[in-house]
Formats: sequence, structure tokens, C-alpha cells
Amino acid sequence: MNPLEIPRKVVVILTNQPGELSLNKSIDYWKEYVLPVFVAGALDYDLILIKNTLVADEEYSSKNKEVGIMEGKVHEYVKGSVFKQFRDSIEEKYPKLKSDRLTAETPVTDSETSNFENGLSDPNQTDDLASATTPQLDMHDIIAIGRNSYAETLNGLSDGLTSNLDLAIKEEMPPQSSIELHHTDSAQGSDNTDLESLSNLATPVSEISNKVEDLNHEEKVHIIEYDKYRNSVDVKVPSVGYLPFFCYSGWGSIPIRIFHFFNDTENFENYTKQALQIVLEKKRPFNYPADLDIGSAEEKMNGWEDRHAVFVVSPNLTDKLDIYDTC
Repeated sequence: MNPLEIPRKVVVILTNQPGELSLNKSIDYWKEYVLPVFVAGALDYDLILIKNTLVADEEYSSKNKEVGIMEGKVHEYVKGSVFKQFRDSIEEKYPKLKSDRLTAETPVTDSETSNFENGLSDPNQTDDLASATTPQLDMHDIIAIGRNSYAETLNGLSDGLTSNLDLAIKEEMPPQSSIELHHTDSAQGSDNTDLESLSNLATPVSEISNKVEDLNHEEKVHIIEYDKYRNSVDVKVPSVGYLPFFCYSGWGSIPIRIFHFFNDTENFENYTKQALQIVLEKKRPFNYPADLDIGSAEEKMNGWEDRHAVFVVSPNLTDKLDIYDTC
């Protein structure tokens, strides 16, 4: 690599594997088998840690069935990342959209609200014309560790590239003016307080509370229209890499885990070779539907509990997608 060349970067998504309540085993796998290969190959990376936990209540904290299987957290991360970068690329060509978004995200006063209601930008700002350049949506390749992350990555990528890009922003209401309750001192002192007059205060306070509640229900939503400009961006679909991880969970897996502790040659050779394919950029076109079965052997592990990964992938994605040839 040229000394002045910027290292290639990938996004690595690391989650706890099905049946595991923590990220410990996944992090150990990453540090032992994948990270050394990436470092040796001068491959830069962003490591994204996502903790799957279907079981949130303390009373179920000892149960790990169905944890980490198609919970949608990786899906939402990938989709949100695509949305952000897609919108940023559109804003690059149409700066007015960025101005409208920033204005909508800023709390407004009552005097400024009418501008939004009429679909207008800041009156002191002139309309921005579209820039002459055609921006390119060039995202980093995504490396998913484990079959569950692989499935959710493909689903999130498909969802992000095909769903409506319009952004809905709720208008933050201006702070309500404080309510002051006035009282007059009794000539007889506090011992002669008129209880009836105090009880009457309950009525106006209740009415005010109801009015405030009604205002909260009338939140205004501003729509920033990105979707109609999606064709103005050249989209380069990021490649996806799958790294298998056979994670042994449960008491019954202790013997094989002890065996691998003393004899890890097979795992070391397989996992490091697969990581090396990513460093060397060994890619191929996505083969639909055969490549949806990649890593299906993982579903035989204890943590999957006879469940399966579910793929919802648009043909518009699979026709343009390349994957790393790791398996």
C-alpha cells in the first residue's frame, strides 16, 4: 500500500450470539481470530457492538432461550445508517433540504411557527439551487459475525435502500408560561384561612392541566421530502461479508469447549482464513437464493432453540450486491 494511501475501512457488527446474554464470547472470538488478521493486513474498521437481549425483566434474567435471534437491533442499525448516509448525500446536492431539516430540529417560537405551516424556510434565507455535482452514496462494506447478524444485515440493507427516505420531525413546542397562583393575606392570620376558597382553586388548576394535555396531543410533524430526490444520487451498494461463529452455549457444551481450549488448531485455521478473505477483498456477486443458506449450520447450535434466520431481501438489492467469498 502506498504510504500516502488511506487504509480501506469496513464496518464490523458484533453481537452476542443466540443463547448468550453477554458479548464476552463474541469479543473473545473477535480479538483472537479476526482482529490480528485485520491489523496485519492494514485494514481499518469501525467495531459496532450491539447487545441483543429479548429478556429485559429481572425475573427472567436467568433464562436465555430465544435471546439474540432475529430481534431486529442489527436490522435497525443498518437501516438507520443507510438512511443517514443517503439523506446526507441528497443534502449535498440540495442544500435547502439540510437547511429545512436543521430548522425543523430547532425549537421554534410562536412567531416562527407560521413559516412551517406554510411550508416556508427561514424568511431571511434565499432558496438554494441544486449543486451541479452528482453525489455518490459510497458506504463502507459491512462485516457481520454470525448468521443472525448476517440475516439482519441483509434485511436492514435492503430496507434502507428501498424504503421511503422522507424524514418526519416533531416540532418542539415552546415552553409553557409559568402559572402563578395569587392569594391575599387574611386579616385574621393563617388560623382563619377560608377552606372553601382554597378548595375552589382545584377547578382552575384542573382546567389548566387539561388544556396543557390537549396542547401536547396537537404536536406538529414536519416532513422533509428526501425520497423524491433519491434518483439524483449514484448508489454504490456496500459489499457484505459473513464470518461464521460456532458459539457453544450451555452446560452440555463444556466438554467440547475444554477440548477446543487445548486443541484450537482447526478453529484458528478456519476463522483466520475467512478473515483473510476480507482483507484481500475476495468478493463475488451475490447468488440468490443460495447465499441465503450461508451459515445455516449455525442454527444447529443450542442457542438457536430450533429457530431459524428469516431473510426479507429485495431483488433490487441482490442484483447489485457483492459478498465476500468467505465460505
